[in-house]
Amino acid sequence: MEEWELLKGLPDPVLLLEDGRIADCNDAACAAYGYRRDELLGQSLSLLQPQPDLLLYAQEARGARVQVVLRCRNGDLVPAEASVSSIRSGGKSTVLAVFRSVAEERRQIERLEMQRREIEAVLDGLQELVAVQDREGTVLWVNRAAGESVSQRPDQLIGRKCYEIWHQRGVRCEDCPVARCWETLKPEEDIVTSPDGRHWLIKGPPSSAVPVR
Repeated sequence: MEEWELLKGLPDPVLLLEDGRIADCNDAACAAYGYRRDELLGQSLSLLQPQPDLLLYAQEARGARVQVVLRCRNGDLVPAEASVSSIRSGGKSTVLAVFRSVAEERRQIERLEMQRREIEAVLDGLQELVAVQDREGTVLWVNRAAGESVSQRPDQLIGRKCYEIWHQRGVRCEDCPVARCWETLKPEEDIVTSPDGRHWLIKGPPSSAVPVR
């Protein structure tokens, strides 16, 4: 079929499936998974994909994309995104699966997650209060000291307004330095007194609060 001849030249692995078996594959598939073409032809898809039902689901979903894990000849597992569709030729329906490796993307996500945990560990070790909030004053993250300042766990503050937590207000504080920094896009700071009589040196960005007395 003409479509297949064009797809064989893709740099991504491509499999042509009939009744759950590999009817054809391109050179990229052979190189990626460590098999010769003649070793793959006629084999069950389960040779490469332990959960072939995911691809069948994608076929029924009319061109859906699913996350799968492919098993190479040497036993390595390769995470990939599979784009699945049907090709009709001579009254026969054939499943076309194009695989794009997402291994590098996952490694980047894991590195970013590790960096995030390291940064949070450093901020949690500070005595100063650190609060990350959006433009509206909604708290997105706080360190341990911020939670302890109001006798609550950090996760109990997420999603609440900063002025509600520390100032028992229903609206933002007048001349809030954090609000100002959103407008000026420059570091801003000021000393603010909370209802319990404590004075806070508020700095932004990043949003943080340091008790000064």
